[in-house]
Amino acid sequence: MTYFLFFHMNIEFSAINESDRKDVIEHSYIPLFNLIEKLEIKCGIEITGYTLEQIAVLNAPVIDYMRTLINRRLITLIGSGYAQIISVASPPSVTKSNIALGNKIYRRLFELQPDIFLLNEQVASRDLLMMYSDLGINKVILDRKSPGLDTKIREWSEFPYSSCSLEEFDLTIGLNDSALFQSFQRAVYGELNLTDYLEQIENITSLNRDPKAGNAIPIPLYGSDVEIFGFRPGRFKEESGADPRLDWVRMETLLRNIGDFGIYAQDIDDVFSMKAPVVSADLFFSAHRPIVEKKQPKYNVSRWLLSGWNDRYLNTLCWRYFKKHQHLALTNIDEREFLRIWASDFRTHISESRWKTIVSQLEKKVCSSADKEPYFVNDKNFHATDSSSKSTISRDDEFYLQIDTDRLRVLINKRRGWTLATVAKRGDDGTWNPIFGLVPQGTFTGQSHNVDYFSGHMQLITQCRNKFSDLRARGAKINTSEGRTSVEIIERFEFGNYKKTYSIKGNSLLIDYFFDFHQAQPQSLRYGYVTFFPSSRASSYKCACGYTPISYSLLGTSFDHSQPISEKVSVSTALPLTDETISFYGDDFRLKIDIDHAQSLAAGLVTSFAVPDSNRLIGPQRFCLSASELDDTAKGEAPTRFRSSIRYELE
Repeated sequence: MTYFLFFHMNIEFSAINESDRKDVIEHSYIPLFNLIEKLEIKCGIEITGYTLEQIAVLNAPVIDYMRTLINRRLITLIGSGYAQIISVASPPSVTKSNIALGNKIYRRLFELQPDIFLLNEQVASRDLLMMYSDLGINKVILDRKSPGLDTKIREWSEFPYSSCSLEEFDLTIGLNDSALFQSFQRAVYGELNLTDYLEQIENITSLNRDPKAGNAIPIPLYGSDVEIFGFRPGRFKEESGADPRLDWVRMETLLRNIGDFGIYAQDIDDVFSMKAPVVSADLFFSAHRPIVEKKQPKYNVSRWLLSGWNDRYLNTLCWRYFKKHQHLALTNIDEREFLRIWASDFRTHISESRWKTIVSQLEKKVCSSADKEPYFVNDKNFHATDSSSKSTISRDDEFYLQIDTDRLRVLINKRRGWTLATVAKRGDDGTWNPIFGLVPQGTFTGQSHNVDYFSGHMQLITQCRNKFSDLRARGAKINTSEGRTSVEIIERFEFGNYKKTYSIKGNSLLIDYFFDFHQAQPQSLRYGYVTFFPSSRASSYKCACGYTPISYSLLGTSFDHSQPISEKVSVSTALPLTDETISFYGDDFRLKIDIDHAQSLAAGLVTSFAVPDSNRLIGPQRFCLSASELDDTAKGEAPTRFRSSIRYELE
């Protein structure tokens, strides 16, 4: 019986101060290399290019030591990139540059380029894997315990293998196991009895045999951070109180006992050389879970997009910096600095002072003193694509305002916060086909869905669980100019001001939101709602999560991205929309929704309740954008003052 293990090295581990980096090298990195050499165990090392550069500056002999262990085949180098970024939430060219610079550093220091890559934070999407395959990277590592994976992959009893190949493209996935690496951590800390730990390993090894050949499959003994051994970064109150100086002694004892138990280390590269079962990518990705993450649902992508000190603002600044330089060669700016600003570590357990420094540096690069965040506008979202079709007001009474163009009809409910009662497209036969709007209470069976479902509104939930919306808004300013009709609604709350403006022209509806909620302390802030009519439900949606747009079927699916998974995590997942658009497809329509991350970053949330194996709805089918969500990384009172424009285009 055999096992494989690898250690993730990242000197920017979010809570580590720059002043502690020498200690991390001395107490975490060097002892690991000493243990590998002493026991002559084969081990994978996944390390960022930036970490290697910092080691070379702070303790150059460690690079030579690592090179020696690589040449002796005790270490297999696993690729990461220059920085640990969340590629599913970054522009594709950023991810490609990150991988390229990392490879350049690997070649310079070790005269080799890794064959195996660990997806940063073990977060992946179908289109991101497609990118890696297109780049010639066909060996990657993900966590088999990801909540999004089908049980046919997650459970050892169902899938007793440590790797699999995808039938859709040339790629083999090495399957890490977060349950196993967390047990390894507890055993090293002395929190898990050695006998109990070995019994757990024995139970797994009794399952991991190829059902056809009968030979044992190596288990992933460990595949996570090294900085938590020999050093305590101080991230959590419940962090192990065990003496970190004893970690390496306990780890040596643990590995020796595993060897005495008849389980030996195997080169991780051999895992990928074995014949792996071929499976469909559908076992990894779906409309419900287009992104897989490590360990638990709380590690979903929203923690790097919408939480932290104010991740929305940091990500907005990154997109502005990107768009400012995307047409320039990276040699015209500091490539290393440009890539590091996308690092996941700046978005989670980072000190306030360090976070403010990063934001301040970015603001100087992308914002002038007179051009603060709310006023930064990318004009692409503010002009309808069709200038030939003018809008006219066809109804204006006590209850409704109706605005028509040749192809679009927008009915606004004055009595319910000037929300969208109906948005319809004109069919080829001249009739109006309603697509989304207000779906009234009583439409769906079941008490949980027996409410009104609005469109075009916003909803804010504070950290005190108080809910606010714009459904009480009464007054509005209506203006028609240059063939465009605009409706401006202003609402004042105890914690700030809010303005929403509709603009209708051609086949496009633009909603411009302006939030000035300085004292709101949002748990979640969602807006731009679309609720599809049951008669015009969407059968699929299409968006990009890191590379190129992928279609996901909504037929027979029941899920809700916006549903909290606990009191501390307000959303189950989110769509990064890295090409700044999402499209919904029905029998006779396409609804295309465009946003601008450089104006203000937002993530998409989809809800769809349908009868299995059919497209009959038993609950609402809707979409909204989110600017803020809660999880364990949320800190402080993030100001909520920004502008976000959404263009809805019906075809």
